[in-house]
This record gives sequence, structure tokens and C-alpha cells, in this order.
Amino acid sequence: MTKTQGLFLIASLSMSSAFGWGDIGHGAVGYIAQGRLSPAAKRLVYDIIGPEPLAVSSVYPDQVRSDKRYAAFSPFHFVEIPYDQTGLDPAKRVDHDSDTIIQQAPALLTGDKLSRTQKMVLIRYLAHVVGDVHQPLHVGNGQDRGGNLCDVDWMDPDVRFDRGAHEMTYRRTNLHTVWDEDLIRYVQHEFQRATGGGANGQKRWFGYLEMGDLALKENAAIDFEKVTKDPPTVWYQESRDLHKIAYPNVAPYGMENPPYCKRVDPRTGKVVNGSYRKELVPKIEMAYIQRALPVLRKQVVLAGYRLAGMLNAMAEKARIAPADEAAQKLELDALLLKNPKP
Repeated sequence: MTKTQGLFLIASLSMSSAFGWGDIGHGAVGYIAQGRLSPAAKRLVYDIIGPEPLAVSSVYPDQVRSDKRYAAFSPFHFVEIPYDQTGLDPAKRVDHDSDTIIQQAPALLTGDKLSRTQKMVLIRYLAHVVGDVHQPLHVGNGQDRGGNLCDVDWMDPDVRFDRGAHEMTYRRTNLHTVWDEDLIRYVQHEFQRATGGGANGQKRWFGYLEMGDLALKENAAIDFEKVTKDPPTVWYQESRDLHKIAYPNVAPYGMENPPYCKRVDPRTGKVVNGSYRKELVPKIEMAYIQRALPVLRKQVVLAGYRLAGMLNAMAEKARIAPADEAAQKLELDALLLKNPKP
């Protein structure tokens, strides 16, 4: 990839509406990882970010996306593997992508080249980026900005649940947003309806813990030790393979030519219509949602397990002493301030 092409790709990613999994999904990844940390990894994490849960740390990179100080970090949220390419081709890589963080963070987080302040930022990006690459559309195909240029009509769950399944209301969005936000909102509605919350009952909180527990319950058969041995290249390939589920109504056009997707011209970096046909924009309905939700929940668990696996391996290699969790709790307890006595 030429320098000019690389700059166009970075610009296209930076302008994309891309927040993999949203706050709840990323939080669930961090929450699942926290539950699988070894005593030494708990110490490693605590020494860098203190008592802040990984569920909170993992959301940070999306929260600072509009902060100019972090503008150059935008490409870290993606990795691109075109369909005609097997794995990451070094000759076609840009300077920064998700794999940059995943490959280099372990040594930096356990070494002495960075200050603690720098490590605090880096570990948050690592937690976030591991989640990102498990969202199928954050492993892009090099042509449609991870589905951001693919129009779809989403069945709004707010309307469906409030008015009944026979009154469907759709809104135009893009495929990336469906996977980043809408599917998780759908899980939230399902949870609240099942537990007496939502429009017809008392609202019940749904956050990263609830999302994480749902995903873990459904995927209890996943072998932690087995999946944490998979190298990141396997993670990326898994996500790209899931494009077959993520992109609706591909036949007979093929994965490279969905008629509801515009394209980035690799020569100019500009968006072009390509084979886009407005009348063929698909509706995302229940059959699609029911296929996608198990994938979403499984990918959240895999991301959490693999993040924990990375942190555990880092702590073991660096020979970090186990955490003194009692002492850590005392530090927190000391912050429970009381009003002064009269």
C-alpha cells in the first residue's frame, strides 16, 4: 500500500461512525475479562489503573473520540483485510491499526519505557481494541468503511415493543451502526421485557454486568484455556468470516458487491456509488436479528476471555507478584468519607 493510499484509508476510518459494541458491549468485554484475571494479572491491572474496573476502562477510547488530542488514535479501532487477501499483508498495511496495539501493548505495559500515565491510556486502548476486533465489522473488507457505507432499514424495537409486532416502523441507518448499537439495544429491550421492565413496567437497569452475564450464560461451553491460545490472526479471520452473517441479502451479488453499499475508491479515497441501488436497501427484520444475536453474545465472550488471556500471559511473563486484594479494598474503604461530627 502506498503512503497516499494509507492516508486515504486512515481518513476513511477516522470519519466513520465506528464505536464497536457501544458502551455496554465494550463494558461487558471488560467485565468478562476481569472475572478471568489471574492474581498476578489483577495486580498488573491495579498497579496501572487502580480500582477502576476494566469494564469502565474499555469504554474510554470511544469517549475521547471527539477530543482533538486523541484524533490520531482513530485508526486503532480497525483492522482491514480485503476479501482477496489471506490474513494481514505487511506490504498493504497502514502505519496504525488494531493489530498495532494488540501486538505492541504487552511489552510496553510490562516494561519501563512508558510512564504510568502513558500505561493508563495504553491499557484502556488494549481493552477496547480487543473488543473492537471481535465486532465483525471492525475487521473491514477495505471497501465500505466497515459497513458504514452500507444502508439498511432497522426495525426500531422501541416502536415494536410499545405498539405490538404488527406495527413495524423502520428507520434508515447503516450496517455498522446495527452491530455497534442497535443489536445491543435489542438485547436490552428483550431483557427489560423479560424482567418486568421497559415500556409496560418498572424500568430495570441494563448495563455491562447484565450484558456480560447473559453472554456468559449462553456461551458456558466455550473453553477459556482453548480460545486464549488462539493468536490474534485467528480472531481477525473469525470476524471477517462472520461477514457472511453480518451482510444481509448478499446473494446473488457476492460479498464484494452488496447493492446497498457504496465504496471508497482506492485511488482517490472518495466515496463512489459503485453498484449501489437505493431500491435494494434491505430491511433488518426478526430472522436476521435472531441469527445475529447469538453471534454478538459469543463474540463478546470471546473478546473478554482473550483480553484476560493476554493480561494473564503478560503478568506471568513479567513475573508480577499476586494482588493483595485485601489491601486494595482497604484503599477503597478509606475513601468512604463521613460528615464531620458536630
